[in-house]
This record gives sequence, structure tokens and C-alpha cells, in this order.
Amino acid sequence: MKENRISIGDIAVYTFTTHEGGLCEAIVEILELKTQKHDNRPIAKVRFIKSVSDNTGNHLFDYLAQTGGSMWASREYLHSINKEYKYG
Repeated sequence: MKENRISIGDIAVYTFTTHEGGLCEAIVEILELKTQKHDNRPIAKVRFIKSVSDNTGNHLFDYLAQTGGSMWASREYLHSINKEYKYG
């Protein structure tokens, strides 16, 4: 598993492909970093800024972006981008 270099406060792209081949992608802010105790996977708490593509099946990315909600995400799917990135 590849861990991408990210820091608290970074703006990142959270992106992955579902089992059905649908793209899920969002612009997020990194709020917290930790490692899961049960399997040592590196994870990050992210706040959703913008949903780019939501194929989650339940519109979770859209909802979190609209409400400014957060969730824990595997760092494997987070890619830091320039903080000056225009996402609006």
C-alpha cells in the first residue's frame, strides 16, 4: 500500500474507483492524521470542500461537500495538491 505525503491543513484530491468502475473524486482538507490500531493502515480525517464525481451509490460525496462534513479516509487515496488550487 502506497502512502502519499500529506500534512494537516493540506488541500488534497480524494479519488478512487468503485468495484463497478465508477469514479469517486472530491477536493478535501486534511484535518487529522493517524494510523488504525487494528491493521496499521494510515488514515486521515478529511473535510469535503467539493464533490467532483460521486458514484458512491448514495451521494455521500455530494452530501458531505454540501454540508462541509468530514469522514476518515485511507491515505492511499489522498493526493496533495497546491493550496492555491481553485476549486470553486
